[in-house]
Amino acid sequence: MKPLNVTYERITAMGLLAVSLAYTIFGLRYKLGHLANPGSGLMPMIVGFLLTGCSAVYLVKTFKKKPGALQQGELEEGWWGRNFIPICIAVLVIAYPFLLKQVDFIISTILTVWPILVILRYKSILISGMIAIAISVSLFFIFSMLLNVPLPSGDVEAVLLNLW
Repeated sequence: MKPLNVTYERITAMGLLAVSLAYTIFGLRYKLGHLANPGSGLMPMIVGFLLTGCSAVYLVKTFKKKPGALQQGELEEGWWGRNFIPICIAVLVIAYPFLLKQVDFIISTILTVWPILVILRYKSILISGMIAIAISVSLFFIFSMLLNVPLPSGDVEAVLLNLW
């Protein structure tokens, strides 16, 4: 398998940027509200800005790539090499709701995010673990405390809420 053609990656990045901008613009139709009393457009607006930012970063990265060479983190040739990352991520994402029923929010989120970061070769295993913990705790506070979304909670969540 040859590495992806840089032109195709650039076209994909531009398409993602266009879709995320359209999503953000259409999200403006809804009332935003504020964090204490969010409107129906607050979360779409936040997601839209995040998608637009990530798409813009991806587009910039595609213009920095050198054509023809494997980039850092890309896998070798072969069916398994090409499909390993998407298959593993799909399995983890599908397993997440089932894991939430067995284990509480923070632990199940760590057990999903950490392997994804390791599979994507983000940083070292230890740093990926620390980032997964930070993401999980942050999401718990955002959804549970700020947005009052009921989440599956257990001992870890209770300790964090008592510290808060």
